[in-house]
Amino acid sequence: KGTTSTPNPIPQPVFTYAVDLATGGTPRLLDATTAKYVQELVLDPQATRVFYIGRRPFQNGWDLLTARLDGSLPPDVLNLPTGAVDAFRITPDGATAVYRADQSTTGVLELYSVATDGSAAPQKVNTTPVAGGGVTLFELSPDGTRVVYLSDRDVDNEFELHSAPSDASAPGLELNPPLVAGGDVTHFLVTPDSAFVVYRADQADDQTFELFRVPIGGGATVALTVALPADRAVQADFVLSPDGQSVYFRANPAGAGRNELFRVPADGSAAPAVLSGTLVAGGSVDSFALTPDGTRLAYIADGRVDGVKELWSVPTTGGTPLLLHTMPAAGDVDTLRI
Repeated sequence: KGTTSTPNPIPQPVFTYAVDLATGGTPRLLDATTAKYVQELVLDPQATRVFYIGRRPFQNGWDLLTARLDGSLPPDVLNLPTGAVDAFRITPDGATAVYRADQSTTGVLELYSVATDGSAAPQKVNTTPVAGGGVTLFELSPDGTRVVYLSDRDVDNEFELHSAPSDASAPGLELNPPLVAGGDVTHFLVTPDSAFVVYRADQADDQTFELFRVPIGGGATVALTVALPADRAVQADFVLSPDGQSVYFRANPAGAGRNELFRVPADGSAAPAVLSGTLVAGGSVDSFALTPDGTRLAYIADGRVDGVKELWSVPTTGGTPLLLHTMPAAGDVDTLRI
């Protein structure tokens, strides 16, 4: 925060090419700029263009560029030629790019919106922050109409949740209510219907992190987790169900080192329900993953023997957890993927 975070430099120049999967042939060079370094290739939804971050030749700074995959035109630079672009997102229709850069003030990362056809100059999305402030996390809503971001706009190092039109047509809004002294919003997810934001914050008690939901365009905030004891926390790896109706999360209301797995309705209409069953004394859920269809959760926990991490599964609607594989006393499950 407060300093420019540029992509890692590459020892040798890297260029951008395209090749047809069906026919093969000689790859087409899309960007012939001398000594260009290229990062983060993203295709537009129509698969006619590629967007990428490229280093300016013979000078410090990184640009957001776009090139046609057929190689018919030279690449276009979408940002202003000041500062450095370090991250970007493209709207689902491919018409708008939102990028983060220290374009206005050196070392101050802010958000900008630009039409990908280059028909207009970039516009700043966020309100100018206080000295030392800037924008950290940002994501587009699934429909691409808004960008949600974290910024210490008002007080340096106190991060709050904001939302603005992705085309910068209106000022951004602060979504969270006033935070307790020292409080921060740390993480967020946008619901699949682009209507709400679920976020994690120590909103009411410093260092006690809970979950909340708020309309993406501003409005009343709903607490999703019951008041936790001091210094307890919902962990940062919470996820939404595919339909956005439920939130799954780990939290430690029973003890600092004892995370359990929970489900809560995303509208806050019911209290959180424990999904990980009764853990052995000292046991904890270390990580979890949701199946793509949203019907089950897999998780790693020492639920049976303290200190022995095993793989479990449970329906998202609740029920008795299923031990998928019994580990020996000296064994542990380390990582899971679905």
